[in-house]
Amino acid sequence: MVLKTTRVCANVWVAVAQIGRGMLVFLKDGAVASGLLLYEKQVGSFAQLMKEVRRLDSDAGVRLPGKFRGRRCLIFLTKSVGGYTVIVCAVSKGVQPIPGKRLWAEQFARTGELEAFLKDLTKGRVQAFVY
Repeated sequence: MVLKTTRVCANVWVAVAQIGRGMLVFLKDGAVASGLLLYEKQVGSFAQLMKEVRRLDSDAGVRLPGKFRGRRCLIFLTKSVGGYTVIVCAVSKGVQPIPGKRLWAEQFARTGELEAFLKDLTKGRVQAFVY
């Protein structure tokens, strides 16, 4: 079921569809749909988040809101050769959470260190998206 269609420019449209707990994003140029751009899966528990983190591919990532030093932030997590890379960005003011200034970046070699860091930023409440 298509939730939203947005016109990007002259003949280019982006359609977002809900599939179970995940989302599909399609690009449509004129009358031809060029296919799947990305898939996002919503994660609602910390245990499920850590399960998804352990299964990440090198071209996948996680986005989740949190608090860093008392400020609302967005946390971006990717898997790298040496472990996991985490980038924390301030949230720009407005209704939609849009990444602003980079507040912090770090690499974690082990999932245990990463898990402790994420628990501190999320306070155990998770509303994450795996892409």
